[in-house]
Amino acid sequence: MATLEKIRGKAGLLIVVVGLALFAFIIGDFLRSGSTFFRQSQEVVLDIDGEKIKIYDYQQRLHEMETLAERNGTQMTDEQRAAINNQLAQQYIQDYVLEQEAGKLGLAVSADELLALIIGDGVQPSMIAQQFLSQYGINSTDKVAVNEFLNQISDKQ
Repeated sequence: MATLEKIRGKAGLLIVVVGLALFAFIIGDFLRSGSTFFRQSQEVVLDIDGEKIKIYDYQQRLHEMETLAERNGTQMTDEQRAAINNQLAQQYIQDYVLEQEAGKLGLAVSADELLALIIGDGVQPSMIAQQFLSQYGINSTDKVAVNEFLNQISDKQ
């Protein structure tokens, strides 16, 4: 009983101690959750003039390039992996520079030009486009089907 009386006598102090502990817990949790905000800079592989390339996208493309090299019969060594990694970084930089320069000059590919490239209307048809469309059962010479597919996957949809 005497112990309970002492605790009751110092209830204000107990409330302050519990409040401080709760406050410290909340602040600690906030700082750990806030680390995802600070960790975003660690997830950036390339920063090209303010355009950030995330590690997930970079690793995905790197894996695709390595898989393609292995399909061609190349046994991947550490030096070859490093060369592919460097090649991918250069490709990102070249794509960015090309996009910026084309934007400055006002160059763009119209929907009709893209369709002509895919179906081979007046130009050599794209083999990559033909292989891609065949995966979805689309004949690359069928102008209507290709156009419908492009409309479905466009950014406007």
